[in-house]
Amino acid sequence: MNTFVDEYGVTYSEDKKVLIKGNEKLEEYTVPQGTEIIGKDAWGKMGSLKKIVLPEGLLEIGELAFSGCTGLTDLQIPSTVREIGPYAFEFTMLRTAVIPEGVKVLCNDVFDGCFLLDFVVLPSTLERIEDYAFCSCQSAKIMLMAGKRKLNYIDDSAIDNNTIFFVPYELRAEYAETFENNRDRFFGVKIMPEEKKAYIYSPLDALIGELPVSFAND
Repeated sequence: MNTFVDEYGVTYSEDKKVLIKGNEKLEEYTVPQGTEIIGKDAWGKMGSLKKIVLPEGLLEIGELAFSGCTGLTDLQIPSTVREIGPYAFEFTMLRTAVIPEGVKVLCNDVFDGCFLLDFVVLPSTLERIEDYAFCSCQSAKIMLMAGKRKLNYIDDSAIDNNTIFFVPYELRAEYAETFENNRDRFFGVKIMPEEKKAYIYSPLDALIGELPVSFAND
């Protein structure tokens, strides 16, 4: 296969649509517009990488794409991404993640070993969370504020013992019933636009706190 290597030593397919291999010496890199796929293991185990900017128009982040990038603390997933492969972000130092609308599956081990991962926003289109997706994410809080529940499968090994889900208050009982083995993880969020507040309710329906005011702003 013919390839193209840019001025930073990053390898692409000849048509420049697939990023095939990063450069292990880079600390920062901006992926150019027109790139559609981050290939399998493209940046795997490149611990020097601290920041990477992905372009709008990107469609897929491949298996193991950023696995073992232990210096990577921040990454914005473009809104155009529709597929994220297994192990894509495992053993990175990401703290937050927003999965774009259109993604239907969180593949196995996608955030495995992301010990610092604190806050994740899942799309309304999500249907499945596969095995070990959030394994060893010791304090992950997962926001799933879809108006209608499409998520119908969470593997029993997908989440760490301390993982909790924030879901719309009116769907809290439905989530708990659907995912019986994890029913105690679903915390209801009741947004009160007139108060510019969002209240959090425990699985036992006790008011336990508020989300930041900015969350409730429309």
